[in-house]
Order: sequence, then C-alpha cells, then structure tokens
Amino acid sequence: MKTNANGRHGDSFRFLVKGWMNCVFIKALFSTDGHSVTANRIFLLCLCLLSVGNMQAKVGVRVGLNFATQQLKSDYGLEVTELTGFQIGGVYQYAYIPRRIGVGCETGVLFTQRGCVFANEAELIKGYNELNYAELPLNLRFLATFGPVGVYAYAGLYGSCLLQAKSIRDGESEDAKLQLGTFEERLDYGYSAGAGIEVLQRFQLGVSWNDGLKDIATVYKDTGLKVTSAENRMLSVNLLLLF
Repeated sequence: MKTNANGRHGDSFRFLVKGWMNCVFIKALFSTDGHSVTANRIFLLCLCLLSVGNMQAKVGVRVGLNFATQQLKSDYGLEVTELTGFQIGGVYQYAYIPRRIGVGCETGVLFTQRGCVFANEAELIKGYNELNYAELPLNLRFLATFGPVGVYAYAGLYGSCLLQAKSIRDGESEDAKLQLGTFEERLDYGYSAGAGIEVLQRFQLGVSWNDGLKDIATVYKDTGLKVTSAENRMLSVNLLLLF
C-alpha cells in the first residue's frame, strides 16, 4: 500500500503543534503548578523582545463576519455546513518603524461566535450549534506599504474560553443540555493565519482562517446528537479601525 507523504507530514505537524499547545499554552497559562513559571518566563521574554528597537504601538476596534464550521463526527453521520456569526473586540498592534516594510505583533480580546449547522435527512435531524467565545490571539505580522496603501499577512496562535453555548434542534433549544464543564474543558486553542490590505495606516480589511486543535465534544455530551469528536474551524472577513 502506498502512503501519501504530504498527508503523513501534515498529520505529524498537527500532532506536534497540538501537543505543544496542550503542554505549554493551556497547562502553563492556566494551571497553578510549576508550569506557570514557564508561562511567566515566556511572557517576560515577549516583553523584552517587544521593548527592543524603534517600534510603534496602535490600538483599534475590529468587527467581522464569521463563517464557522466544525470537523464533527457523530454516530448519526451528521452533515455539517457553515454557520454565520460575528466577532467584535479590541486589538493591539506593535510594529517596527519606519513602517514601509517591517514585522510586528498583534494581540487583543475578541468576542467571537463559532459553531455549525448540522443535518441528517434520513434521521430527520436538523439544527445548528452556536458557541460564543472570548478569544485571545497572538500573531506575528508582516507589513509592506506603498504610499497610502499597504498589504499585510500574519500567522499565530489563539486561545479562547467558551462563555455561552446553545444547540437548536428542530426549532427547539437544548441550552440546558449543553455542558460548559470545567474551566479547562471550556478552553479551545489552535492556530490562525490571515492577510489583507491597509489604507492610510488606519483601516485594515482582511480575511483570516482559524483552525482549532482541541476536541470540544464534551460540550455536546447530553444533547442527544451522539457527537464523538468536534474541532472548530472558521473563516472570517474583518475590518479594523486603528487609532
């Protein structure tokens, strides 16, 4: 049997990233054991890097339209399609200047909607899942400007915490059956990438992709959907106004 080398390498990459995120991002940032010391060192290292060189900081407000879906497996064999939602929040960008060509970083706090639309015509099952998260992104950015117009690209990681969840099935809400669980169970994390254009160093219009690495199936444990695994995916179109 022949093995697809690209697929094997891709699976290996996801496995390594997922393992690193679980060991460092989740346990180090949110646990009270010795891993928190590692998180503090990483945070202090980031501060040291950001304090070096001639840099410029800006804050802004981001709004966007989300097209969310999930890599969902269910004993019912549910077919999953996109759920339209929104995101809004504050963004902090830190970039090297002069800004004609340079690198920088971006973080912020966002309220963002994820989830999916599901259906199985044979079982007469139809509905949608809506998950509302508070999200903390951390991205490395590249920016090139040409007069009043610039282009940018970024890639990084995100962590988010589930604030509210609901499942609508056949027109009836199953909010009470959704399990928010413990704080660690409510966390999601993954990687993101995006690109866009900047106008007058103030407006940024972009497209981004978020790929979740954590299995969040426990949220649906008591809904009757028989979900065995679920990971978030999201395409977003967003507008950022910088101050």
